[in-house]
Amino acid sequence: LDMDRPIGIMLISVLMYFRDSDGIRDIVARFLDAVPPGSSLAISHATADFNIRGAQRAAEAAERSGITMITRNRTETEKFFAGTHLLAPGITTLEDWHPELAEVPLFDVEPHTGPAWAWCGMGRKP
Repeated sequence: LDMDRPIGIMLISVLMYFRDSDGIRDIVARFLDAVPPGSSLAISHATADFNIRGAQRAAEAAERSGITMITRNRTETEKFFAGTHLLAPGITTLEDWHPELAEVPLFDVEPHTGPAWAWCGMGRKP
């Protein structure tokens, strides 16, 4: 990594495997402290905000496999971006992150039509 140039930190579907008691917010802050100004932080995080029962079932399945899975609400997810300037459109569902890009087919799959399952956002370190 060239620490003289902005760096992208991508925590995509990662933070949900850590409890708050693991110090996960401090870990994210340490990542941000380590990179130069202009660096970006991208996060997606599982939530139960739209489908409580579905999220419970996913967490139970993960637990049966010995995996921790923590859902967080929008406010809790936004707190990971402390020390950054959120980029438009801010914290939103994955489905609503620049929906104009959804018209570009990347894979031969049907579009998602169920309830949202994750929050996402991108912040830039000043």
